[in-house]
Amino acid sequence: MGVTLQFTRMEPFGVEILSDLSRPFGPSEAFHFRDLFGNHGVVLARGAALSQERRDELLSLLGDKARLSPAGPAQFTNADGVVLELVSQAVDFLVWDEATLTGS
Repeated sequence: MGVTLQFTRMEPFGVEILSDLSRPFGPSEAFHFRDLFGNHGVVLARGAALSQERRDELLSLLGDKARLSPAGPAQFTNADGVVLELVSQAVDFLVWDEATLTGS
């Protein structure tokens, strides 16, 4: 079995990645990262002080539907109207799926 990322589920949806996002992914980690995003719609990594280049690399793994949320309060609503509210810091990586969630 390949290497996967450590994560925890957020309620009511989304995941928080506990693994270090600053280092390059192997193939199984890249697959797992895309899978987590596709299945949960919101991916958060707290304290992920990433270079702009690494942020761009991570976003490119997720495709055109991925949107990087700016630091501060963010609210996401899924198709069922369920709301997730998060507050992120400048050193956090918070990305959401524009195709399945409404963000503000």
